[in-house]
Amino acid sequence: MKQGDFPKVSFIIPARNEEKFVEDCLQSLLSLDYPKEKVEIIFAEGNSSDRTREILERYAERHDNVKIFDNPTGNTAIGRNIC
Repeated sequence: MKQGDFPKVSFIIPARNEEKFVEDCLQSLLSLDYPKEKVEIIFAEGNSSDRTREILERYAERHDNVKIFDNPTGNTAIGRNIC
């Protein structure tokens, strides 16, 4: 398959107080055997009280395809709709 044949994919992930798991999630998605410019990783950050936001911001600074949207309610369905 040629690179131009790959469709763009978006991963939408609601996250609230996920500091124990969010870095592994990001590493897994960033290491996919898929063209990097065709992968979009979107987090709906749900007003976490742990280091989730800090970890996401660190990755978003280094990777253009990682985006963070605010989900002040922390509600999963609302987070998906925000993204």
